[in-house]
Order: sequence, then C-alpha cells, then structure tokens
Amino acid sequence: MGREDCWTVSTRTSLVWLAETALSHPSLTGARAYFDDSGDGVVRLFRQPHYGRADDPNAMSPYMAFHLLFLGVGAFNQLMVGEPWSVELTRIGEAGGFTAP
Repeated sequence: MGREDCWTVSTRTSLVWLAETALSHPSLTGARAYFDDSGDGVVRLFRQPHYGRADDPNAMSPYMAFHLLFLGVGAFNQLMVGEPWSVELTRIGEAGGFTAP
C-alpha cells in the first residue's frame, strides 16, 4: 500500500474525523476498514476500504443476527413461568460461543 493510498493525520485530527464520520458509518465495524490506528500516535485514514485489515462488515451479519435473536429469546424465556427454554438456550449458547442470559 503506497502513500497515495492514504492520509496520515494526528490523533487529534482523527478524533474529529471519527466524530464527523459517526453519522456516515453505522458502526465501528464499518468504519474500521477506513482507518488504521495501530501506529504510534498516528491514525491513517484510507480513501478506499481496506478489508485486509478489517473484516468485511457483511461477514458479521449472521453472527449479529444470531446474537440478537439469542438475547431476545433468552429475555422472553425469563418472562415465562419456570423458564422452560433454559436448557436448550444453554446448549445453543455454548455452541455459539456464549452462555444463556
């Protein structure tokens, strides 16, 4: 990646950039493809997304949908008498990498 591929700015400028782009990027996952803050006090802002460093936000969609559905079903389970889905939610949560709420 060459210098024509990015801007180099100070950390203070990057904070302004992050504040300004907060409304144009729906999440940090989406914004991560447009900056690299791994330098020593320097943040590089990219003109084009760099998915080599950041995951493609679309790849996270199935996980996010699963996570939100799992939390919603867990909350609904807590509303029911005796929490009848607890055993299954625990099994599903462990398979998905987290525990039932």
